[in-house]
Amino acid sequence: MARAYHIGKIAQLFARSRNGTTADPSVQALVEMWDDGVMIVDVHPALNESAEKGRYALISYEFQTPQMSTNTIIKIIDPEAGENTWKRMRTFHERRKKAMVAAQEMDTSDTLPDARMVR
Repeated sequence: MARAYHIGKIAQLFARSRNGTTADPSVQALVEMWDDGVMIVDVHPALNESAEKGRYALISYEFQTPQMSTNTIIKIIDPEAGENTWKRMRTFHERRKKAMVAAQEMDTSDTLPDARMVR
């Protein structure tokens, strides 16, 4: 089973004592990801009490199959380490987005032959 990790910022928690009624004692979190993603993930039961809105968390992606993964908060990160990691990954993401935009905007009309002329 393959595993990957992402850092996220907890935006909202969903638990029995906080948000209405529930059928089980599990806790989920709405998480803003470093790469502009937003998702709801499980919180590991050992972290149910320590997970808080605004904290940075390490999310484990365990791939059951290539199409299906289990996403769980497995660590609540120290604020300083979380902020440093978040900034580093966001900087990488912003550079990658700029490079992609630049590549899409590149004018190749005068450097590529007309497709009708190629045989």
